[in-house]
Parts: sequence; C-alpha cells; structure tokens
Amino acid sequence: SLTGVGGMVELNGYFIRPFLSWTKAEIEKYAQENDLLHCVDKTNFETDATRNKLRIEILPSLEKAVPGAAGNLLRFASLAVEDDKLLYQLAEHLLSETEDGVLVSFDTRKPLLRRACLLALKRLGVEKDYTAQHIENVISLQFAERGAKQTMPKGVEVKRLANGLLFYEVKQACSFEKPAPQTFGEGRFEGGMYEVIVSKTPLKEGRYGKILHLDGDKVPQSAVFRFRQEGDEIRRFGGGTKSLKKFFNEEKVAVEEREYIPLIAEKEGTCVYAVCGWEISENVKCDENTKKILYVGIGKKKYQGEKL
Repeated sequence: SLTGVGGMVELNGYFIRPFLSWTKAEIEKYAQENDLLHCVDKTNFETDATRNKLRIEILPSLEKAVPGAAGNLLRFASLAVEDDKLLYQLAEHLLSETEDGVLVSFDTRKPLLRRACLLALKRLGVEKDYTAQHIENVISLQFAERGAKQTMPKGVEVKRLANGLLFYEVKQACSFEKPAPQTFGEGRFEGGMYEVIVSKTPLKEGRYGKILHLDGDKVPQSAVFRFRQEGDEIRRFGGGTKSLKKFFNEEKVAVEEREYIPLIAEKEGTCVYAVCGWEISENVKCDENTKKILYVGIGKKKYQGEKL
C-alpha cells in the first residue's frame, strides 16, 4: 500500500529522525568537514538482512542501469506519503464513536473504506497482527446480510449493521440476571441487559434507542414486562400475527441478544404488545382516538449491575 511505500517517517510518536532525508554520503561529508567522531556498525555491511542486501547490491546496480533511480524512488515515496495522508484524512469522516464501538459508514470508494477500517482497528488498540485479507473480508461484509460478523485479531469483531460496519471488542459474556415479570406501568424498570423507561413525556431517541409510541389505554391490565417465552406471537401493523422467532429473524436481531430483549406482553399468554427498542403490536398502536400516549425506550448496559 502507499503506507508501506512511504517507509519510515521523520516524526512518529516518540521517534524523531532528523537525518532521514540525508544521504549517507552527505552525512559522512559533514562529519569529515566538522571533525565529528562517529561509530561504524559493522553489521551494516552484512547482506543477511534484506535491507542491507538492497542497499549494498540492488540499489547500486539499479543506479548504474538507470542513473538517478535512487533519487526518483525517494521522491516517489515522498509523494506517496502525501497522498496517503490525504486519503486517511478523508477516511476519518467515515468513522463515528458509538456506545458499542467504532462505526464505519459504508462507502463505495474502497481506498477510503479500507483506510477507515484500519483506523477503526487502531482506535480499538489493534496496531499489528492483521493482514490485507482481514481487511478485504471486512469490506466484503457490506454485501452480506445484516448481522454478519468477521473476527479480527486481539478480540475484535466486526458486525454488519444497516448503516455500516461496527468494530467492537468482544467481552466475556456477562450473565445478566433476567428479573421476574413486572407489572406494566410508567417509570423505570429493571430489564436485565437493559433498563426500560416508560414515560408520558417524549424521550430523547439518542439516549433511549428507538422510542416506541403506544396507546396506554389499549394495554391490558394483565400486561407485564417479561422476556420471550415459547409460542410468543406479535400482531404486526396491517398484517397477520407471526411468531416472535420469525419477527426476530426478519429484523436480523442477533441470536445472542434475543433472550435479553424486554417485552410488554401477557404474563401467562403468548400475546406480545411490544418488543422494546424494536416494534409495537397493532393491538396497542395510537390512532385518532388515542388520549394517553406512552413513550417506551430502553438503555443498554455495558456490564452487569451498571445503571444509566
């Protein structure tokens, strides 16, 4: 890549190389003219190392065949550094921080998308051990189904979302306790991996995910907050009733999350009135006769016991 062609840079973190653009002949001439003592590393003359073999055998031969070749290569590397720097600056615009990791927005310009993926990895602490094939596999996720994943080095995974590629660290599975069914009503409710908020006043979508609007008078008194049960069904807008499993499949909800998504449903029955953070049932939708609108949001916890 252009990054590799550019080679070392004069300033890289704690490393400063002020003589990087000087030739060996220029340095030796300066040292001689100013009577500077210096050491000579004898290993520089051994051709076992690839860099020494190139410097001692290949470049002199190339210079004989094409006079000025070394200088041209140096200028090309310098231009490559400038181009690479600009492309990385443009790629930065594809990145955004989320609660779960680093999101890379889709882009048809592969040079930018490729660099954005590399930047996302570096933000998560992955500086090495990845290959070009890793990056190509990640880029191919944009053509995969939502929810498709790619494993990367150092415990990082990439998931295909609707609007981009999410880079995140895979943490050890937390054994969130799923509380017993709780009577539906206004307020805050413990939802295991989530906290559920029900309010008469509108909630901020950014803080509480997708906000559901439902008719409070249409929710039966027998409704509770609970988790999925065998045979659960939901009645979708303008359509028939379908199983909750089919709903999750159609919405591409990750399998490992389905057990922890809070529901508003019948405690004993299979009727689901709302999948918190996702959708409500036709049974409780608002209409022109609605007098009591309830807003339902959820906040995802980062680890067991954390409160919003």
